[in-house]
Amino acid sequence: MRMMRSALCYWLLFIVLVWGLGCLTIVSLGARSSTRVDDELNERSEQRAMPVTEAVTHFVYLPPPKTGSMITRQEMRRFCSDHSLNCLGQSWPCPSSPELQLCLMEDARVKGQLDDIFWSAFTAQRLKICCSVAYKMDKFDASLFHSYMADPPTRDFIHNHTYSDALWLTMLRDPVDQYISFFNFVTRSHQYIYGRYMNLINAYNRTLELEPTVNAIYVAVKNNSLAKLPARYLHLHRTLQNIQSRILGWNGKGATLQRTIDSLDDFAFVGITEQIERCWQLIRDKLRWPNNYFPAKRLLRQPTTYNITSALRAKIRLIQHADVRLYDKAVKIFRKY
Repeated sequence: MRMMRSALCYWLLFIVLVWGLGCLTIVSLGARSSTRVDDELNERSEQRAMPVTEAVTHFVYLPPPKTGSMITRQEMRRFCSDHSLNCLGQSWPCPSSPELQLCLMEDARVKGQLDDIFWSAFTAQRLKICCSVAYKMDKFDASLFHSYMADPPTRDFIHNHTYSDALWLTMLRDPVDQYISFFNFVTRSHQYIYGRYMNLINAYNRTLELEPTVNAIYVAVKNNSLAKLPARYLHLHRTLQNIQSRILGWNGKGATLQRTIDSLDDFAFVGITEQIERCWQLIRDKLRWPNNYFPAKRLLRQPTTYNITSALRAKIRLIQHADVRLYDKAVKIFRKY
């Protein structure tokens, strides 16, 4: 009997010890789990609340159209909003009212600029009209416009209203793919506001197809006979031609093209659209922004590489001769990153 009581005591003691150890283990694991979760939450909080002084907050992003600029600017606008920065380019710099559209068109007609009606909305005068409230500000932390730097007042406006220590960034695309993408955008997009200008002055129609348009423009450029082009081709050509070079400052004259190409060396970052995900990583590193900006999941699809004949590609490269030289320089710079 005494032995049975002793054995029972030992069993009870063993059970108590096991239970106690189990409780200690559970408490320890819970504490570790809680600590790990707290650490992760703190890390995320610190990332979101990164002091603005540690990040670059003065920058100018100068992208030509159809170079992946829309989604890139969305992320930049998100950063500006999160950090209460004054951003020039929160909205597309185009007028919304029909009255103002007609006003712009009449203004261009009087000045003999109907051929450049598309770009009239990107000049400094249009920035004054479309950003009258913003124009009252002395300096902007960031500029995200497709600013037409070939227009001297626009160039002066950007330089005068951004900080001298601002980092300048841009991204260029293969000239052939950019040309085709921009062609499709101009002639196919029903929401393309500048297309409404051109329709009003009967400058082109939406029935244009790529190959016959390129063939007609190619012959005119090769033979130096642009004046003989039908109006629908001529206006489209003056909208699309070498737009990447013109956005970055080329005024169409030979002497300024090399200066525009050389100016890429002054940019803090020059990307190429074909490597857009890599570009986002580099931009984020260059601006010292947290990793929650420019996440890869934001890229819905890769930029399109158009499958066209080699002959058609060669013709577009001749038409876009300035952009070809500019893009070649951009690729050389990008390869050094």
